[in-house]
Amino acid sequence: FNFLADDLCQGTNNTVADLLPSVPDGTYLYIWTGGGFYALAYDALVGGWDDPNVTLSPGEGFILDNPYGTNFTLTICGCEPTCPPPCTPANAWSLVGGFGTATATWSNLFSCPPPCGTEVILFNPVTQQYTTNTYVNGVWAPSAPVLAVGQSAWVHGNPTPGLIVTCPTNKTVP
Repeated sequence: FNFLADDLCQGTNNTVADLLPSVPDGTYLYIWTGGGFYALAYDALVGGWDDPNVTLSPGEGFILDNPYGTNFTLTICGCEPTCPPPCTPANAWSLVGGFGTATATWSNLFSCPPPCGTEVILFNPVTQQYTTNTYVNGVWAPSAPVLAVGQSAWVHGNPTPGLIVTCPTNKTVP
């Protein structure tokens, strides 16, 4: 598996057929819908993707699975996005990537600061392991997430921050 993203603008040419025209036969593409995945398959015998008109927007993450492990080069062309990134996602999971041709930090992914408890989860395709970075009390731990060009990450914008205690005001203790 590879967690990838469309980091560029393609105008009206942002379908999977336009962006990923020549992947190995049998490749699968998974697009997060907010509650599950929409899966597409590439079949060279039928001329490409089984749903070639599905679109990928700038900053949208996706998962590409090449089950045969054959190496291939993936080049996504386009222009630098001029639109601002969206605000932090609500209490839900998002699969996102950066905007443009440089590494991406939080400010390249979203236009609003992360709420306390936000998680950014990066997948390492070499080790097949995840690293979770959590934002608490104004600091990322274990470190601030950085996405490579074309990489996507899971973001949970507002997870439950844990126990919250509300104390009455103007209370005097004798």
